Amino acid sequence: MTPAPPLPFWRRRLLPVFWALVGLNVAAFAAYTFPRQLQLRSVTSRVALLRAEVERELEITAGLRRRADTIRSNTADMQRFYRGVVGPRDTELRPTLQEVEKMAAEPGLKARRRTYHPEDVKGTRLTRVAISFPVEGTYHQLVEFLARVERSPRFLTVDRVALRRSAEQRGDLSIELSAYFRAGSPESHGQ
Repeated sequence: MTPAPPLPFWRRRLLPVFWALVGLNVAAFAAYTFPRQLQLRSVTSRVALLRAEVERELEITAGLRRRADTIRSNTADMQRFYRGVVGPRDTELRPTLQEVEKMAAEPGLKARRRTYHPEDVKGTRLTRVAISFPVEGTYHQLVEFLARVERSPRFLTVDRVALRRSAEQRGDLSIELSAYFRAGSPESHGQ
């Protein structure tokens, strides 16, 4: 075997320098690129989190806007209710009682002595007047009376209708209604 010829100069000296420079370039590229990649990933995930947070905030804002619209609508309805549906008790009680008696008499119910009891409705500017009166009549007359109460422009509610027996063992009906009126001075309502 013959000995191997000596390597040329460029292979002996320059090739290791070349590989060292390639290694340094790869290390510099990695040192510059990897932190940028990590930073880019971090920024991308942060952007996704911020977008999700913006969506949540938009949903919350839309909910608050709907709630504000509901409150405005309720306030307008309440003002309309106090101005147009319920009147002051001092001027509206007597006409309301007369109208209830008329509504009972028109279908043929025979009303006897009525009683009423006013009380303030807690948490509102309303006074509730409980009206109770016994009547005699047929089922059809009662249904007609209840239909008239329902069509009445006044704010009336039927609290109870009960059949009761009198001492003579004939069937009597006991009707309890509630009428609602503004409490206090008329100027303070609907403001």
